[in-house]
Amino acid sequence: DLLVEIKEYNIRTLVDAYDAHGTKDPSWDKDAREFLTYYAYGFTYNASFPSIYISEELKKANEKFRPLDELSRLLEKSGCNDPMVLYLIGVRYEDTGRDLIAKALYTRSHQGFTNSGYAESRKFYCIRRLVDITEKAKQTPILKTQRKQWIEDYDRIAIDMLQYATSEDSFAIRDTIVSSFVDHVASKKDIHGPPDAHLVRLKKYIDMIEPLKEDHEWVYHTTKGILLGDYGWTHRGTGFANTVGPEGWRSFEEYLVQSRESLKMAWAIEPSSLIANEMISIAMAGHAANGETERIWFERAIEIMFDDLDAWGKMMRASRPRWGGSHKQMFELAIEAVNTGRFDTALPYRGAMYLEEIEKERGDAHFWSHPKAVDAMERLAIGMQTNELRQNEPEGWFTLLRSAYMWKGRAYARALQALNEIGELSQEQEVLAGQAYKRINGDYLQALGEIHAFTSPHASEIMSAMQAYTQGNLDDAKIMFDAILAGGDGLHPKAKEMIRVKLNGVTFQKEFASGKWVRLDANKDALLNWQPVHGQWEVDDHARLISTGGELGLEAIFRHPIQGPWEFIFEMEIIEKQDEVWANGGVIARVQNEHELQAFWVFPLDKQTAEEWGGWDLRKSMDFINEHGKNTIKIRQDKSDVLVFFINGKRVWRYSDHAPRALRQFGLSTVYKQMGQARAVPEGIAQIKVRYSNIRIRSLPKE
Repeated sequence: DLLVEIKEYNIRTLVDAYDAHGTKDPSWDKDAREFLTYYAYGFTYNASFPSIYISEELKKANEKFRPLDELSRLLEKSGCNDPMVLYLIGVRYEDTGRDLIAKALYTRSHQGFTNSGYAESRKFYCIRRLVDITEKAKQTPILKTQRKQWIEDYDRIAIDMLQYATSEDSFAIRDTIVSSFVDHVASKKDIHGPPDAHLVRLKKYIDMIEPLKEDHEWVYHTTKGILLGDYGWTHRGTGFANTVGPEGWRSFEEYLVQSRESLKMAWAIEPSSLIANEMISIAMAGHAANGETERIWFERAIEIMFDDLDAWGKMMRASRPRWGGSHKQMFELAIEAVNTGRFDTALPYRGAMYLEEIEKERGDAHFWSHPKAVDAMERLAIGMQTNELRQNEPEGWFTLLRSAYMWKGRAYARALQALNEIGELSQEQEVLAGQAYKRINGDYLQALGEIHAFTSPHASEIMSAMQAYTQGNLDDAKIMFDAILAGGDGLHPKAKEMIRVKLNGVTFQKEFASGKWVRLDANKDALLNWQPVHGQWEVDDHARLISTGGELGLEAIFRHPIQGPWEFIFEMEIIEKQDEVWANGGVIARVQNEHELQAFWVFPLDKQTAEEWGGWDLRKSMDFINEHGKNTIKIRQDKSDVLVFFINGKRVWRYSDHAPRALRQFGLSTVYKQMGQARAVPEGIAQIKVRYSNIRIRSLPKE
């Protein structure tokens, strides 16, 4: 019933609205109606219910309608200037990285929507996109003036949209529109600057919705409650508790209590998962009514809509140790999500995402190997594989994902079993395997070595050698690894390669600890030190690393952990670069910890890159760059935990955030830009080839 209401609303505000209020012409009317009808289906079965990946209805729509790309081209060619059509074509351009064209279409659409009969909710999404897309653009004086007016329009249309919600008979539609209002307005702090400006804006909204109180109590109390909650959180700030002052705590409590009372009045009129979700946050902050907990409101939310991802996300946040929960509580919620067994929705997969959150929070993968997690992740992959709504995934994808989950949980025999079910991988499946393992922060080739090593007759010896290596007993580790290779008859080639990587690591760690410069490209085995992520990597006859960009550019991460302070130097030379394919590109020197990127610096290949990727430091670095020859790049982590970047001996950038001493990895990569956006490239096109030489690193004195 809910889907039917949403579908009827989308058809009414898109197709029927075009018939009643659109800019029509016989040359495009048929195409426009089909285009808008397709989007009515898409918004219903994908956007309105993000937990549903593919539905039978959307499958029927795909078979019934012409492709959206074809319809879009026909409408552009015909000169269609209906504002709704222009807006949706603009969305297609923005989603494919062509922001300048999208901005022009949004601007025309916004102008066309003025005084039109289209629903205010549709007008709002257009101005929201226009404000968002121009925030990323270079702020010229003209654009600044335009944005000031557009932000005023944004606020006005947002209130008009809320007023429009009161005219809807369907509670589900009112709930959806109010949710859009609070999601895109109450949380949009960035367009009005610092917290004080956001508080002024929230107060303005609270005053502006006052006329709704008399005749539209549910909309009024729900919206006011959420705005008051945001008001309280803004007073508190986003820092840890020890960063909040007495006035911040007083205002936080005052406005969250007001928020709670307003939401309770709305709940008494009509229960809604939107209200329950806000109550989870209020309970998390310690301001729920007596006897009400985060769990109580969470269960009320999922009773209304069991796969409400916002409810699950808020409950996960409330389960964090910083809010009085624990990693165990986070873990149990992750398992609970998988155990719903509803593989026709996105909810079970949230279980895997929550395990990743726990890993980042703890700094280790401990919970992945818990028996409950291993069983749940295997059930997840099998459940998604057997669900008929996911049959469009590439062959072998879910089996590869299962093997990755099992490897992550150290269930090596089960990981090998999954791989054996596929047999010899095709070239396409090798790529899929890399993607599956990368999804859980793993490297497929390295994992493959571990799977074969730890399912071999030498598993216990290899485990002991690995333990010695991780504990820093490098001499013992080398002796054990050498012995395994010497007596490892029948050991899988991938397992042998993994051991050679570890032996390289032993050599590196000993040389690095000495403070001497360590060459990372000194021989044909140099590639064993690097984990290719994107592109093709090889070692030439002079032991230099050569990388040819693939569909997603090129990237390799140094395999062995490091601890600062340190200094890293390499020479880089662009061998080939196809300008006719790519407008520009940049080479990134990146440094990260075990779980996420912490710092990176873009090495511009040309002045256009420097200009588009912005920043005074980046643009001035062009003064020191040799665009048609070798460049020496140095990154130094000094004793004060600061990263400093140099080009050809000149300091060009300084990075001091995120406590860099915790950083453990660095890498080499290239990112491309086309029409102002990072983009993938057409298959089979080698758009860039880079040569890295004299790659070396040394540790610096800690005192």
